Amino acid sequence: MWKSWKRRALAENKTDYSKYRFSWQEYLLCFFKAFFATGAFTGMFYRSWLGMLAFPAVWKVLYGRDKKNRIQKRKERLSLQFKDTILMVTAGIQAGSSIENAFLDVEREIGVLYGQNSEMGQELALIRKGLTNRVALEQMLLDFGRRSGIEEIRDFTEVFATARHLGGNLKENGRPDGTADGNAAGYCDDAGIEKI
Repeated sequence: MWKSWKRRALAENKTDYSKYRFSWQEYLLCFFKAFFATGAFTGMFYRSWLGMLAFPAVWKVLYGRDKKNRIQKRKERLSLQFKDTILMVTAGIQAGSSIENAFLDVEREIGVLYGQNSEMGQELALIRKGLTNRVALEQMLLDFGRRSGIEEIRDFTEVFATARHLGGNLKENGRPDGTADGNAAGYCDDAGIEKI
């Protein structure tokens, strides 16, 4: 019974960042772009409306391209927000907070910086819900890393879960670059996260 509650707490409102669902406005915009592109092309070259028979193919190509671009942009935003989140969590840990409390505190800061409905704001809200339901932080981070579809995030969450499982000193080893000054440039280079 208890495990089913944990699974249910983790299963709600999760975003798979490798997929994108168009809103009806985005869908209509894509439809009209394909319609006008096909109409302009057939009008210029064929001067006949028979060329509009190519509309479904043009729409499918534009729809696929737009979807791929939106997924890529969302992943770029997520990667940037995740980097900022980890830097803020690291600062909280160095200030003496536990890892769980550092993630809870960062939710408020990320909400101010990027908004509560940002990608990382929603993920941190899920982490808060999971922690209140006594779901292990590393389990939630592993799930997030898998859903993100970003190799650097997935690698970080796997290393974090392993270090946590093996009892690593995350206060000392949790610094972004492993040095005493905590410079974030080393973390960005090692983890492969693009610098601003």
